Parts: sequence; C-alpha cells; structure tokens
Amino acid sequence: ELRLPKATCGCVEAGEEAEAEIIKADWEKWLIEVYKQLKSSSNASFEQTIKQLNDYWPLPRNIQKTQPLLFDNILNEVESYISEPFLAKTFKFYQSKDGRYLGKKRPNFVRKTLLESDEQIRHPIYYLLLLWVGEMSKTATHPEIA
Repeated sequence: ELRLPKATCGCVEAGEEAEAEIIKADWEKWLIEVYKQLKSSSNASFEQTIKQLNDYWPLPRNIQKTQPLLFDNILNEVESYISEPFLAKTFKFYQSKDGRYLGKKRPNFVRKTLLESDEQIRHPIYYLLLLWVGEMSKTATHPEIA
C-alpha cells in the first residue's frame, strides 16, 4: 500500500528544502487550477482528467506487467523533474535515503498506479502527479515505450 505522510519526515536536507518548497508551490497552484476546471465544467470528470495521461505519456492501450521498462522510464522522468525531496515531503515511501520502504525496495508508484488500479482504488494524487509532471515536461522527450 502506498501511503501519504502524516507529518514532516525530517528526511530532506536544508538545501533541498527550498527547492522542494518551490516545487510544492507550483504543484499547489496547478492543483487549484485543475479543481477550478473540474468544478466549472458541467461535463468534466476526474475520469476524463485521468484519460489525459495519454496526452503526456506514450502509454500502450493494454499496459502489462511484462513492461517494467515503461514504468521505470516514467518514474525516472518524474523523479528528475520534481526531485526526491519533493516526493519525500509528499509520499511516505520516499522518506528513506536508501531507497527502501518497510525493508523492501521502494515501490514504483507509476507501476502501481497504472497497472494495479483495477484491483484497488488508488488515491487520485498519484494520477494527478503523473499529469502534472506530464504537463511540466510537455516539450521534453518522453521515454520510449517498448
């Protein structure tokens, strides 16, 4: 299970704190805009917003477990755009410096979000984060999908 943090983690160093705060401010502005769009449009829905993932990430129609490179490439791009300090302030499983969570390798939230969402309900924050990074990096070259 991927959990959101309950309190400040103390895992972000002072120099990284300022960068994470700037990213957080941009993230919050973007979230407010998405909320306003959803609220003002009579035919908008969160499901339609999620479908926009395909506008930013070259996702195949049927994502399969046998595509680990897909998940790893998208996760690497997400981490490079928004930094692990921001992710540590947002997600509990990023709060360890050694890349581990609960004694195991840190989960790939992109994989869990895109692949396992039919079986479990995912918190919308995971989808929104992928949309936000996709919009931020729209002009960037996205990972090739095999």
